[in-house]
Amino acid sequence: MSGSMIPGRNNYLMSRTLRHYLLAAVMTLLSQQLVCITDAVVLGNFVSSEAMSSINVLNPLLSLIATFYICIGGGASIRFSRMIGRRDYMGAKSVFSVAVLTLGLGGLLMAVPLMLLGGGITKLLCSDGTISALSNEYLFIYALGLPFLFVNFIMASSISAEGKPKAVSKVTLLANLLNAALDILFVCILDWGIQGAALATTLCNFFMVLMYWRIIRRFENSYSLLDGKGRYKEHLVESAREGMPGFTNNIIGSFVFYLLNTVILTALGTEGINIWSVCMQVYIIVLLVVSGMNSASITIGGLLYGENDMKGLSMLHTLVFKLWLVPLAVLVFLTLLWPGAFLAMFGASPQMYEAGAERALRIFALSFVPLSFVMLQIPFLQILKHYSLAVYASSTPFILGLAGAYVCSLISPEALWWGFPLAFALLCSSLWISMFLIHLKKPGVSALTLIPKQDERKILDMSVPYDMDGLSGILDAITEFLKDNGVEGAKANTSILITEELVVNIIRFASKNRENQRFDLRMSVTSDSDGQRTVITSIHDDGKAFDPTLNLEEEERKPVLDRKLGLRIINKMGSEIIYKYMYGQNTVIVKVK
Repeated sequence: MSGSMIPGRNNYLMSRTLRHYLLAAVMTLLSQQLVCITDAVVLGNFVSSEAMSSINVLNPLLSLIATFYICIGGGASIRFSRMIGRRDYMGAKSVFSVAVLTLGLGGLLMAVPLMLLGGGITKLLCSDGTISALSNEYLFIYALGLPFLFVNFIMASSISAEGKPKAVSKVTLLANLLNAALDILFVCILDWGIQGAALATTLCNFFMVLMYWRIIRRFENSYSLLDGKGRYKEHLVESAREGMPGFTNNIIGSFVFYLLNTVILTALGTEGINIWSVCMQVYIIVLLVVSGMNSASITIGGLLYGENDMKGLSMLHTLVFKLWLVPLAVLVFLTLLWPGAFLAMFGASPQMYEAGAERALRIFALSFVPLSFVMLQIPFLQILKHYSLAVYASSTPFILGLAGAYVCSLISPEALWWGFPLAFALLCSSLWISMFLIHLKKPGVSALTLIPKQDERKILDMSVPYDMDGLSGILDAITEFLKDNGVEGAKANTSILITEELVVNIIRFASKNRENQRFDLRMSVTSDSDGQRTVITSIHDDGKAFDPTLNLEEEERKPVLDRKLGLRIINKMGSEIIYKYMYGQNTVIVKVK
């Protein structure tokens, strides 16, 4: 094999895929969370600390509401990504359609009782009369936007999975700017108070639905509405099963948040609740970055799992954790050194400082490290179908956090805040131990990730430099691989010729003259029940969008000099050629049967 040929696979394209998606995902979630943060900043500074706390008091209820769209929408997103990875576009359309219809109808059915019964619900959530009254005012308007909020979730995740995360990012950024402008108009200028903030959020969600629908109508995507194909119940059940970890997490979280508010209010009074509200706002900053990473993990990881690319999935896991180290270190450092800056941002009162708000925020920041590890691991557990462990990892933080806070409050009210870092450290340790025990039972999986090791004998996996001198080495490796897997004769020759034509095109025309630039080539051999072998070749490169599939009838009508002779040949030879441009990369799948 040529010396310029790199054996195995490097992380050049995986890193670019993650960064391409991650930037858009984090920007999307940043924009979404800034809607909440903007509401908190405006209400804390222009209304009162109690107004900001009234939104935090609603967290148990809002978390309970979110269980529905996270269960159905989150599960549908995972299934959608897997189907895109398998190139099952009709299945993806059906999953998307069922999720949109279910979530839209569910949002309507939830809105009415919340508007009618909101007063009684908010009194149960908080015994403070001022805060509960403000919560009711916010909830009444917020409920109007639930159908839009629910549908936004599945639209955004599906558009991103189909390869257009930047489009989602642009929509959410525009929506956030709209929300900020409406907050200023309704709250600061028109003096509509907390109802103005709720109205701004509702209009923001409505705007996002319109923009996402425009994207769906504009582009030829892998989804369409009203395309359930008579499998409504099947898709609904399967999506709910996939979304069960998120469902369990939010159900338990709803009740635990309620109990946490009660514990804090009992131990530290109203100022304690106000301090807790600021802690939660800082936690939201952590959550938006982690959620961006998780969104990337679910989408890209689902595609890799659908392609049975365990090596790529392992690379993704490593990159996700490495990328999170820097923002985590920066956020913890800033919180420990300058907690007053965060308190001032959210309009903390002098009484909150006197009640020890800075000390509480410093202690709470210690929770971010162990909690982040657990949260980043959850999507990989879901992708790999370790459902029980995913449910445990997603639901236990709330339970342990409540237990820790309660026990520490019995020692001393001010010690309550130590319950969070201690509880999350215990959770992180228990998850590590559980994963190690699974590894012992299944030696073929990694102890740190639970990702199965890829069988190198059955899969040829390489990163190829942009160098024609290495072409003979690539073809030799393919020939040897096919022979080892029992593929010879015409089928082997066809696979080699098609791969050679595609590789030559990429080397000649897709180079960006980067020193470390590589494109990935992956080949596998499958057998059906009759022993008939199929050679599947996938090639990924980050050059300009280029579709090698041709309409042969149209090609024949062109002048001879304008015809793409090499591509004409491989389109006639290959049993099936599939092309997709996703995450800034060309993906070509060739199946030779």
